[in-house]
Amino acid sequence: MKVLVALSISFLMFLTSWAGNNVKNVRGVKLTGKEVKYNISNPNTIYPRIQIGNRMIANDNDNFYFTELTDTELAKEEHFAKKGSAENELSTRAKYAQGPLNSILTLNFESGYALFLKEMVVIPNAKSIADIRNYSAWKRYDLSRLRTFHDFSNVFVAASDSTILIAGTPKEDYRHIFSIMDYKNQKVFPLDYWPEDGVNVPDIVKTSIYTAYSELYTNGKGRFLFNGGRERYSFVFTIDKDKVNVVKELYKVYSDYKADRNNNYITLSRNSEELRVAANEENIFLLLVDSDPDGHCYGKLPIEDFSFEIYGNAVELYDWDGNKKKILYLDHYGQRIFLSADGKKLYLFSDDCFLRHPKEPHVWVYDISNLDAQPEVDVAEMEKAREIKNKKDIEERGRAKSATVKGDYVEEGDMMADFELFDYDNKPHHLNEFLGKGRYTILEFSSLGCGPCQQAKPILEKFYKQHKDRFEMITISADRLTDWKKKPLGEVSWHDWNDFKFARDIISKYDVPGFPAFVIIDSDGKVLKKCLGFNPFLQALKQYIPAEEVEELMGK
Repeated sequence: MKVLVALSISFLMFLTSWAGNNVKNVRGVKLTGKEVKYNISNPNTIYPRIQIGNRMIANDNDNFYFTELTDTELAKEEHFAKKGSAENELSTRAKYAQGPLNSILTLNFESGYALFLKEMVVIPNAKSIADIRNYSAWKRYDLSRLRTFHDFSNVFVAASDSTILIAGTPKEDYRHIFSIMDYKNQKVFPLDYWPEDGVNVPDIVKTSIYTAYSELYTNGKGRFLFNGGRERYSFVFTIDKDKVNVVKELYKVYSDYKADRNNNYITLSRNSEELRVAANEENIFLLLVDSDPDGHCYGKLPIEDFSFEIYGNAVELYDWDGNKKKILYLDHYGQRIFLSADGKKLYLFSDDCFLRHPKEPHVWVYDISNLDAQPEVDVAEMEKAREIKNKKDIEERGRAKSATVKGDYVEEGDMMADFELFDYDNKPHHLNEFLGKGRYTILEFSSLGCGPCQQAKPILEKFYKQHKDRFEMITISADRLTDWKKKPLGEVSWHDWNDFKFARDIISKYDVPGFPAFVIIDSDGKVLKKCLGFNPFLQALKQYIPAEEVEELMGK
């Protein structure tokens, strides 16, 4: 592994306000965008995810595609691989990064669940779609010895011609956030860095909370950017042997979480202020998202009240020393940003087709080739106006919430609450449709991004097949429609339903604090037991099936 040259450490705590630290000398510019034609053949199923140069990798339920991003259009997708485990196929949750010499790195997994590494696939000299589809040129590096690797990050980066930097860690060494993986030699080198957030939890819990949905970026010159997936937690760093040296913190907002009895994390509340990142060799761009499409600020919310439809229209521009250079105020609100390969265009994506109330998606392109020529705005005035507006938005939201009934939860001993949900064919169902048939109903609250939920699936499958004469089971998915319909783990033999609203109302009504959670209901609709975590659920089953059968399910 090549040793990356370390630079000096410069620690600086930033304020966690919307615009970050010290806007006094930062210039603000106002940008007007031009809409880009969205030519994806079916925007409701094909989702552009990762940028490689001016191309974007997109996927649907069964395939991976490339699409070109230009000043005028997001071009129609071109197929390059199927999802699967056969030769020339890539796993459902494959992750991508730009590799050296125009190559594309593809981290492949043994299954849809991102704990079991399979291989690194290197697509060399990927200058055209024909190059990419030249499957005989693909190079595959076995990672089976590293398969128990704890990784729920979104974006990794190349660190050298044979290594990657990833936010994850081997299962036997949880007290780390980052690792260097030598994919040619099947070796992993955890790096010394640990968030000191004051929360006393097992190492696996802290690793999970900080790596989940996280992203890494690089300037290709030995500097890296970490962006947390849950809060505004972002910093520039270098690597010296096995140590992470923080160059500058751009934002430092810690997660609000705790551990449960099974060493899973429970997120207690969420700050709606998050970051979306685009970066190249010269600059880092942070889109500050914290509001709805109309710019109404959410503020800090209880986890059950948190909205995942977060937008922003202001982009902070930093150099790789962590110095803020400008704030770009865009004329549209969006959820993601990307840069053109030459760094002269900024693209703003609004993924409205993937939300609770689907609309057509939009992409706008902004010229950033000469920002000094753009109309200037007074940052201090913008920030003051925004502070006043945000305070008003949050107060109004608080008044609206206080007007609702508090504590109206379904508890043990209460009658169940019914909701309408939908199956994979969009057929409507109700939670109470199995009542009066002499069987128990089990509600499982789950999400594709919940590791323990996916680990429980094979055991639940075995339990259900043995006892479906006495139990009906309904998985209530908290995933957005497109992710849920991909069914990366295959269809389960029980009922898997979605309300297309992230199950927000159901989760609130049943007072579900985390995943997986279970509710056991009798044939008359009475709630007998509520369990948070899979092991407590298995223990509760001993009241309904022989204890030795539960022990067998638990592998004892």
